[in-house]
Amino acid sequence: EVHKIPATILSRCQRHDLGRITLTSILDHLERLSQQEGFDIERKSLELIAQEADGSIRDSLSLLDRVLSSAPSGVIDHKSVLESLGILDRQMLHDISSCVFENNGAKLIESIEIINDSGIDLKKYYSDLIEHFRNFCVIKICGKESSAANIPNSEKEKIYLTALKLSSNYLTAILQKLLTEETMVKYSSHSKTAIEAVLLRLLEINPGEQIDQIILRLDTLAKQVAGSPGGVQYSQPIAQEIPGNDMINEQVLPLPKTPRPNPKPEPPMPNEILEKPTVSDSQTAKTEEKTWINFLKKIEKSFPFIYALLSKTTPNDDGKDEIVINLKECTAFDQKRLASKKSQLKELCKDFLNKQLVINVTSKTISLNNNIKNETKAKHAARSHPLVVDAQKMFDGQIINL
Repeated sequence: EVHKIPATILSRCQRHDLGRITLTSILDHLERLSQQEGFDIERKSLELIAQEADGSIRDSLSLLDRVLSSAPSGVIDHKSVLESLGILDRQMLHDISSCVFENNGAKLIESIEIINDSGIDLKKYYSDLIEHFRNFCVIKICGKESSAANIPNSEKEKIYLTALKLSSNYLTAILQKLLTEETMVKYSSHSKTAIEAVLLRLLEINPGEQIDQIILRLDTLAKQVAGSPGGVQYSQPIAQEIPGNDMINEQVLPLPKTPRPNPKPEPPMPNEILEKPTVSDSQTAKTEEKTWINFLKKIEKSFPFIYALLSKTTPNDDGKDEIVINLKECTAFDQKRLASKKSQLKELCKDFLNKQLVINVTSKTISLNNNIKNETKAKHAARSHPLVVDAQKMFDGQIINL
């Protein structure tokens, strides 16, 4: 912690920063010492000791000395190393990750029970599990030759073959979930139950659908439900390749399809009914631009919901300095949104048409029973849509209002 030393002292000292030793260097050094001392120890056992040393030669020598001093003979098997160091075999980490990837909850519970019965510290095991899934993410993104994963080459190859079938987004989601729940596991008085709960929650992560895709489709569904009071129709499911997944093509939930209304002829606008005086071509083009239709096109991108409301009505232009719009059967929600943009809309109309815009709104009173029935039907369709159900499970939430 060099930052805690005053600068006046640092300026009078020689500073030597000791870096971390690579796993390969530690492994070769331990293997050479074991041969010099006359002990026959498996290479995977030395790899485990080197990993536990975490880049420190001194720690690796201390661990090796503990193993050699407790050995009854010159031949030391892998099981004896595990018992001497009180650590877990790396294969158990791969067993847990396989259960998660295969969505096998029963085998997952059995594996945690075996780990607990072996006397291993479960909180230490949870930290190893986070590091294990972190190696999955690194190898998936950077490749098996990356030095960022501080594990032996044999384990890199094993993780690489497994990660080929998985997307990087799915692995990142698992790692993020483990890091989020680390505090709960650390301070829980029931470590085993806490770890079981976290790992079972990993099974709920969908390896196919990504969060951004679900949010985009939920937005599309909300817009279509709002614009279709009679309900929502669904298209046939289509198969789509999941981005980031090189091996699996899964069936993607279909997007809802809005029923297309019968096209209605647009009523003639007042500016179009009036006889056009004989003017030059440039003046004619300028006059045609200042029409109600062109005004609607101008506000379509900025205020799409206002465009949808105004396009259903015919303006009352009596030649004076104002245009009167009568909106009938307008819902309270549309009235509230219209009121928030009313001043901006009037300014745009004044600048474009050089007229004052007057909007008269009447509440929706016709076919009340049918509209309530259609609205209830649309809400039920939205609640039961597979995208909404998946989103509720993923975010562990509930629908408050539609």
